[in-house]
Amino acid sequence: MSEGGDFDRGDLPSIYRAASESAQRGQDLLLRLTKWRLRFVVLAALAGVLYSVEALETLLQRSFAALSLALFLGALASEVLLLNERPDKAWYSGRALAESIKTLSWRFMVCAEPFPKIMPLVEAERSFRVALREILSLHPVRLVPEESPQITEKMEAVRASNLDCRMRFYMQHRIIAQQRWYSEGARVAERKSWRWKRCLIGLEVAGAGGALFVLMGFGFPDFGGVLAAVIAGCVAWVEVRQFDSLAEAYSLTAAELALIHDSGSAVETEEVWSRYVVSAEQGISREHTMWLARRSFH
Repeated sequence: MSEGGDFDRGDLPSIYRAASESAQRGQDLLLRLTKWRLRFVVLAALAGVLYSVEALETLLQRSFAALSLALFLGALASEVLLLNERPDKAWYSGRALAESIKTLSWRFMVCAEPFPKIMPLVEAERSFRVALREILSLHPVRLVPEESPQITEKMEAVRASNLDCRMRFYMQHRIIAQQRWYSEGARVAERKSWRWKRCLIGLEVAGAGGALFVLMGFGFPDFGGVLAAVIAGCVAWVEVRQFDSLAEAYSLTAAELALIHDSGSAVETEEVWSRYVVSAEQGISREHTMWLARRSFH
């Protein structure tokens, strides 16, 4: 097997892919419902302000009042769906399950504990399947896995290769790939964090300016309540996405993976290699554990 052999999510167990897809569906639904809830509230506040404009005809005022009511009901419906469907639980549990399976799969592939190279293949495969069942029992997630083997041909091929090939494969497709992913994720989260901070500052300046115009006696409708609703919505969205926390956690994990990569050059035996992989996987899993703890707390 060559060092640069292709590797993608299709080479991991089908249960991993099912868990990953379940987490993605949960995240998509959570963000979509949260967006609509915030939009409904902001638009309802705007309709309420327009209803209070005395210069409008009575029929138009009543229309804005009815629109405000409908929008608040839409926000309520979104909230009920969030509480009933619990997409956040599907997201968090799905990701925890997927990452646990991925870690277990890499340990099996590269012959790290609890699947050392000296363990016969039949016994290693049996132990892998037992460990999968234990992980599934810890993370109850609704899954629809494909009808394919949990131990793929690529996993067997990597495990059958010699130590040098397994080391290069792991470094390239696990350590370096994860380091790049976290580095890029940190940069994206940082950019989005600054973008939203500038947006909030602009909205607050606009709110102060609007309030000043009202105090000076200009005949503009008081949109202060609408801007306050917009600002509150933006703050709620930033809280859901946690850009600052992600940027910090991803940067730390990327730096840790860089150190893990450098320390791999000292590996010469199967025993040392097994300890190295276990340590590396613990470093990668640490970010997932911290992420889940932050999300569960909020």
